[in-house]
Amino acid sequence: MRQENIYLDKKVVELYGLSRIIPDTILREYCAQIVSQTSPKSLCDIGFGKGSTLIPFSEYLDIDVYGIDSSEEMSKAVYGELSRRELKATIITGDAHLLPSFLNPLDLIHTKAVTHIPSNPFNFLSCISESVKNNGYLVIGREDSQPEDNLENIGKYGLNNSEDPILKEFYRTYFQMREEDGKPFIRPDMPAGDYDNAVKYLIEKGFVFETEISTPFWNKEITLNEIIESIRNGTFTVFRQGCTPRDMEQHAELMKNYCLNNEYSLHETRSYPARLKATILKKSGELKQ
Repeated sequence: MRQENIYLDKKVVELYGLSRIIPDTILREYCAQIVSQTSPKSLCDIGFGKGSTLIPFSEYLDIDVYGIDSSEEMSKAVYGELSRRELKATIITGDAHLLPSFLNPLDLIHTKAVTHIPSNPFNFLSCISESVKNNGYLVIGREDSQPEDNLENIGKYGLNNSEDPILKEFYRTYFQMREEDGKPFIRPDMPAGDYDNAVKYLIEKGFVFETEISTPFWNKEITLNEIIESIRNGTFTVFRQGCTPRDMEQHAELMKNYCLNNEYSLHETRSYPARLKATILKKSGELKQ
């Protein structure tokens, strides 16, 4: 099933920050652990989004840093932020499947929360793995929390009833409403927050498990009103997939009424724990086709 790349939409890029804000200290810790384990001289961040990992990678002046993203709007935003911070990275706006034609093999390829977008995530992983040097590394990262992009796996990585039963019930009601509306969310082969299948595939292809890294936890914060506005604007794949703008408007109003009918505060800050994790895989010899 083909997923829409919502980040080609300028409005989505402008509203990208909803619940995606990760503290700089966490991002630097995440990148530092990866660099410490792999000692790369060159790396490429695939699907860099707003540059959450590309920018801290760029702080390592002894590493040639590249980034590729299919969204011109994202590329513009990150280029501007790099310039503002007086950092350098080579930005490529294009299809990551074609990475081997853009760059010579690199010491390290990093990707996080991207595998839900390609129509064939296995082919995507196969293509980007060609850009890893022999004895180089492919790093698959994820946010171990309750990311809105991965709500089809609600409960798998957290958000137990003891944490926030209202938030959990809100999402369950949303998915039930989508089913009843005939607009169900169809689970992608490789959801954004679930990298187990990606790691398994790459190991079967010939990569060797090196290690797993993890950052400390931090608290993500969001309000029900922010989620409702995200539903209205389709700023997450899970809210937009298979829906027209009119559908999203109706879904937002239904969820707003649901909250009001249950006397849930729309503006109270709700929080849940999150951390970044990544599996580091080493390329040793020829990969299986």
